[in-house]
Amino acid sequence: MSSASWASSSGVSFTRRGVKDGHPVVFLHGWPSSNREQFASDELLQSLNLDWFSPNRPGYGETAWHQDHGLLDWPARLVAWADEQCLDSFHLVGYSGGGPFAMACAYKIPERLQSLTLIASLAPQYGPWNRVHSLLLRRTPTLTHVGFRLLGAYRKRFPHRFAKRAFQLLHPKDQALLSEINFLPTLLEVQNDAFAQGTAHLVRDLQLYEGPWGFDPAEIQVPTRLYVGSEDIQVPAACSYWLAERIPNAKLTVYNGEAHYIPFTHAEETLTPIVIP
Repeated sequence: MSSASWASSSGVSFTRRGVKDGHPVVFLHGWPSSNREQFASDELLQSLNLDWFSPNRPGYGETAWHQDHGLLDWPARLVAWADEQCLDSFHLVGYSGGGPFAMACAYKIPERLQSLTLIASLAPQYGPWNRVHSLLLRRTPTLTHVGFRLLGAYRKRFPHRFAKRAFQLLHPKDQALLSEINFLPTLLEVQNDAFAQGTAHLVRDLQLYEGPWGFDPAEIQVPTRLYVGSEDIQVPAACSYWLAERIPNAKLTVYNGEAHYIPFTHAEETLTPIVIP
């Protein structure tokens, strides 16, 4: 087993865990998150013989930020990084806000993907924003940036208070689950990485989620599995229902009565089909 973090020559920082030269899996983190958010245990990666890579998207951790970063720009950057790791093809897992970027890869570089797994993923027809949020992102981006900079300054001064408040906004079932596994210290590390380069990338990702994606998920031809909790309040289950209907031959699993952090309770169920279709 190995576990290490690097910054590649392509400017992408990442973590590698699991069995070297096992089945290659690339995990795309959510928003606002980083590669420190890990749901698969070392024992599970070992038993499934998975070589687990977790790259940070632009602006997160030590991955270089580009102001013109877009959904359809990410696949080329991921390919450059994958080439450095000698990954000719790999399984791709997108969780929450990582889902749209995973789908962009499935759309644009299907020849590099063996499978696509979407867990509590966003969809273009449904976002975690209301009309006020949409108006701010579209009509007053400067105001949005100012608001996030203030948020970032508050988090920097009061990191524990910020993390606890974020924790309180979760579904009660997620709060109970994450309390049981003592996730708060990890949440602090994740938020440190997410805000390390400021907040411009956080706003940019929200704009990408909310704006036109530049592709239709119906054009995805990579074998796809989706997983969602029926009581998810961070990313509505309607996102996964819509995607399951849209992506050809996609298979959807719904965990009734569960919320957003389903990969922490169903890691084996979501990852086993990667190696045993």
